[in-house]
Amino acid sequence: MSALALAACGTPASPAYLPTSTSPSNASSSIIDSSGVAAQPTATVIPPTETPVPPTATPTEEPTAEPTAEPTDEPAAEPTEETADAEAADSGQAAGPIDEAREADIEFFVSLASASEGDTLFHETLALSDGQVWACSNCHNVEEDVAGVGPSLIGINERAGSRVEGEGPLTYMYNSIYNSQAYLVPEFADQAQHMPIYGETGELTDQQIYNLIAYLQTLPSE
Repeated sequence: MSALALAACGTPASPAYLPTSTSPSNASSSIIDSSGVAAQPTATVIPPTETPVPPTATPTEEPTAEPTAEPTDEPAAEPTEETADAEAADSGQAAGPIDEAREADIEFFVSLASASEGDTLFHETLALSDGQVWACSNCHNVEEDVAGVGPSLIGINERAGSRVEGEGPLTYMYNSIYNSQAYLVPEFADQAQHMPIYGETGELTDQQIYNLIAYLQTLPSE
């Protein structure tokens, strides 16, 4: 029975040959998963790497130097005698040197004088020896810089030193009272009547003239 069974079955089939390894080319092209299906390779996408671009400096416009004018050496105008006199008048100083000794003497006596008595005398009406009646305040304005018969005396302390060459301000004021005809202010030289000569004729004493000057020094500037 046993022999019969073996005869009936025949010779056992030889097992089919299965390769135990795959060629390198096949291994790299496909992968067999557990179900026996070859898995297709998936491509891994590698994002591109951004290459940093170095910042470029923005060009700045450099200021253009402005051309400077070349200095020209022009000769200065030489002062003339008329120019010097005008500048002296503007500065309140007489053109030319003044008699410093005379100015100092008058300054000393004026410092001892009475401005209040000079104020009273300036506004007082005086009867002169020739019969005329005069008052300084009738012709000279001391309230505002407005001329009357004579020039206003506002600012007289600034102008006095520029009137007559060689006379300081005090010397000029003294001489204008002592002998009013020695110098006439140009704008008033053609007046029909002129200020009396108070000192030379003895109408006023030196002390009264010094009192008047002391009062004039209290008047405001222009």
